[in-house]
Amino acid sequence: MNQSLQTIPVPQPQWCWSYTSAKEFLVLQCADDLHLTTAYKGKHLAAEYKPELNCYFNLEHTETYFDMVDRVSKVLPNLPVSMAFEICVNAVAAKHLHKSIANKSWLLVPNNTGQPITCMVTIRSRVDKAVAMILQQDSGFATVMLLSEAMHFSDEQRSMSRYQILKVNVNLLGAFETDASENVF
Repeated sequence: MNQSLQTIPVPQPQWCWSYTSAKEFLVLQCADDLHLTTAYKGKHLAAEYKPELNCYFNLEHTETYFDMVDRVSKVLPNLPVSMAFEICVNAVAAKHLHKSIANKSWLLVPNNTGQPITCMVTIRSRVDKAVAMILQQDSGFATVMLLSEAMHFSDEQRSMSRYQILKVNVNLLGAFETDASENVF
């Protein structure tokens, strides 16, 4: 792990996910004075987690969290700890609690970089480009979480915001570009 992220919170036995329709968003309660509201509303959660969710951050979540911390620290080493924590918690929620999503490859255009793909990628639409993190990759598809503040897909202002997830064909992913990371945070 990168030294700059050594102070990122470490999962504890009392960490607990919670969601109720009254709260609207999924929350990770870390301590009495520390919680993080994720980007995911109830409509984004898998059916088994609705209408209410109250479960502890388990071993599988912890493994994913540390994997995400490692990825973020390698690719974005100067990221503030609070932002890295937010990315990693949203990534865990997206990977383990988010409902399945359909392929949205039609929103993107191919990246012709010819460079190897890592855990961070650049994705392009007809009018914009953004940075995303690969959460899962399987059978020619990747589930990615948008890290850029927003990404526009058309001139009609159809867009997605940070932490939304997409399932796309792997051949549409481009190598992580340093200049694309300028609009990450």
